[in-house]
Amino acid sequence: MHVLRDWKIRPGAQFALRLAVTEAESWVLADRQGFAKVFGVPLNKLPQHPDEEADPKRLIMSLAARSKVRLLREEMLAARDTSRRGAGYTLHLVDFVRGQWNIEMAAQHSPSLARAVAHVSRLGQDGA
Repeated sequence: MHVLRDWKIRPGAQFALRLAVTEAESWVLADRQGFAKVFGVPLNKLPQHPDEEADPKRLIMSLAARSKVRLLREEMLAARDTSRRGAGYTLHLVDFVRGQWNIEMAAQHSPSLARAVAHVSRLGQDGA
C-alpha cells in the first residue's frame, strides 16, 4: 500500500487506519446531545443515524447557519457565501471534539465509530 510507505509506516508495525463511513463529521454529529448543546441547535435536527448522512459536512454547515450561538454562525460559514466553510469551521469542530465530544455516546449512534473503538481497544489489549 503506497500510503503506508509514504507515511513511513514500518513493515510489521501495529497500525490501524479507520475511516468514518462518509466523512469524519459523521462521527462528530454522532454525539447528538453534546453537539446540540455546544452548537446551539435543536436535538431533533440531528440525524439518528449520522453514518447514513450523505453529506455530514454540509449538514453541520446548515446547522451552524441556524445556531443560537452568533459566533458559530459568523465563523463557521464564509461571510460572502454561506454554502462554503468559514475560517473557524475546523477550529470549532476541533475544540468540540477535544473538549466536549463524548465518544461513548457517539458510538451509540455510529456503527462505524463503534467498530473503530472496538478495533483500537483490541489493539491495546494485544500489547500495542
